[in-house]
Amino acid sequence: MTVAKNINAALNTRLAQLGADITIIWPNTKDQKLLPNVYIAPHLMPATTTLNNLDGTQLHKGIYQVDVYVKLETGLAVLTTALDSLIELFHNESLTANDDIVHVQAVGIGATERQDSWYRGFVEINYICYS
Repeated sequence: MTVAKNINAALNTRLAQLGADITIIWPNTKDQKLLPNVYIAPHLMPATTTLNNLDGTQLHKGIYQVDVYVKLETGLAVLTTALDSLIELFHNESLTANDDIVHVQAVGIGATERQDSWYRGFVEINYICYS
């Protein structure tokens, strides 16, 4: 497995531990017509990889953004509870996939907004991984 696959696998595996209360719509896997009233959708957004030191070790960093969608006009309680659960899930974590360790540097909530018939909020998980 490549480091990119390992980073994605480590973060996705941790997200899958959120529990059965919220449906996860993995990228490029579900028909958007079958969405439940609340769901989350992860997005891996890697930044440019840099050389960490002269031994060839590379620094991989980026953001793992998890969007939380709730139906419009259902209030904010479900949305904020889901956002808080995501922060708790990833806060101060070091995640492993094969030989790569993904360190979570920071977790924060982004702005909320209306998107069609949904209200969306998101959590940004900033990560680094040396390989």
